[in-house]
Amino acid sequence: MGNIMCLYLKNTLPSIMRLVVSAAIINDKKELLLVQKKTVWILPGGKPEESDLGCLVREVSEEIEEGKVTNCRFYKAFQGIAPFAGDGINVDVYFAELQNLGKPQAEISDAAYATYEKTRAYPLSDVTKQVVESLKQDGYL
Repeated sequence: MGNIMCLYLKNTLPSIMRLVVSAAIINDKKELLLVQKKTVWILPGGKPEESDLGCLVREVSEEIEEGKVTNCRFYKAFQGIAPFAGDGINVDVYFAELQNLGKPQAEISDAAYATYEKTRAYPLSDVTKQVVESLKQDGYL
């Protein structure tokens, strides 16, 4: 079964994948922070121009007014299709804590915490769906 899955991924994902770094920010109520970019809800983050942790700090501060992430630690890596460019992406997801949930800014039009059940009502990106399911399976949501 594992070999079949690998073949499936190789046949559907582009051979050149770009790296994206995202933050899984979960509050005390087991709600995950999602941000809206255009019509799709995703995890905060973006393309690293520096270290992964530097990227998370920069991206969250750009996407959320006065947003500051701390206590970042690696969770898992995921692969999928970018929601707008349509290219393949490798996404390194880090747990992080958010010091302040300010207003969304830059290309982000909204931000909200959602329980696992509520995430089903959001149009999530391909990779965000994978992350949500993994977080639920691992007991974080």
